[in-house]
Amino acid sequence: MLTDTWLRKNLGRAQEKDFTKADSKGLEARVRATGTISFIYRGYLSDGTRLKMTLGKYPELGLKEARAMAEQIRFQIDQGHDPRKKRKAEQLRNLKEPTVAEVYDQWYEHYAVKNKKRHREHRRTYEIYIKPKFGDFLIKDMTRHIWVTYLIGLAAKVPEITSRIVGDLKQMYDYAIDIGIMDGPSVLAGVNRRTIGVSKKQRTRVLDDDDLRLFYRVLHDKSWNIKNRTIMELLIFYGCRAGELRNTERSWLDFDKMTWTVPPEHHKTGAKTKRPLVRPILPEMVHLWEQAIEFSPSDRYVFTAMQSKTAKGDRLMSPGAVQDLPYKMINHARDNYVDEAGEPINWEKWTNHDLRRTARSRWSAWGDWATCEKMLGHKLPGEADVYDRHDYLAEMTPIYRKWWNKLKQLEQGDRKIIPVAFPKRA
Repeated sequence: MLTDTWLRKNLGRAQEKDFTKADSKGLEARVRATGTISFIYRGYLSDGTRLKMTLGKYPELGLKEARAMAEQIRFQIDQGHDPRKKRKAEQLRNLKEPTVAEVYDQWYEHYAVKNKKRHREHRRTYEIYIKPKFGDFLIKDMTRHIWVTYLIGLAAKVPEITSRIVGDLKQMYDYAIDIGIMDGPSVLAGVNRRTIGVSKKQRTRVLDDDDLRLFYRVLHDKSWNIKNRTIMELLIFYGCRAGELRNTERSWLDFDKMTWTVPPEHHKTGAKTKRPLVRPILPEMVHLWEQAIEFSPSDRYVFTAMQSKTAKGDRLMSPGAVQDLPYKMINHARDNYVDEAGEPINWEKWTNHDLRRTARSRWSAWGDWATCEKMLGHKLPGEADVYDRHDYLAEMTPIYRKWWNKLKQLEQGDRKIIPVAFPKRA
């Protein structure tokens, strides 16, 4: 236990090295080799996360006050709060008036980092378009008119980036109001893409033969693990939704009947049709499913999250992890390949949904409309699904086989065609 006598005795006294002395219930004194003393609280948040907070220096902060602060921290934890957030909010409230940069930094640290997969991209966007112009402004001086006028002008130049900024600013205001930095309502309540003149453009990206050659070239790079490689190959082959593949359980795969079945509760149209999606498994692509199963340590799921870059986990793979794979492939190509002229590859952006559009566009050359829609997992219009209970497996199989053969041709390359990319020289 700490005492005032012990603290006074050690204050300012040189030590051989830093050390700590415990009080009780998480409170301790940290004594530096120089003789300075600080009060530290150590404990655990309600989710098991370790917590360490510096409360203040002795004697500016007395032992009695430090114990009271530790008691308050324990109470906040018991209520499910993170005391670090509470302290930061209190610090901002104690400022005369927080600036846009101060409020953004608080939101970014405690919300964006934890909830946005590509939070660094969001931060960079803020640093380019918002911070230089408004970072030093007091948040209270930023009216709806100022924000909307600026955003309308920005949207005329960079519409998609402006949409990202609008979403981030609205979340920033809501967060600040929720933790007490600001009083509501938010000045950006109700502001959306339409307000600033950005219409959502329908994507039309379809990967051509050169794209698909590069697709396979990246996948064959040794930096890609078997799981991620298999996911991308299955996505382009089946043209399925990423969630259908990500949630796949071992029991959904029947290698006797050679079918992959997605239950109604796990696909988009299942709530309406009450029917599973059943797709054929071709003998020539069984190895894709088998290598995914072999890679997974889970007894239930085929695709699981990695605990680290090398350690496998048995937890279901997250949606964000699958969503990020196209970005990783594109960046890998840009960083590692050049074209025949020696210039860095400028691979036009594509997403998992663009793989669906690519597959569907190719299938149209080989099969009828209804079969292709069933392969995609779409509900047929009107009452067609009510009366048509055919599984279409026999009709799907030849289309999938032609698509598989086409993909393998592109994967293996055509000697008559100049390769689209060469590895960069070290």
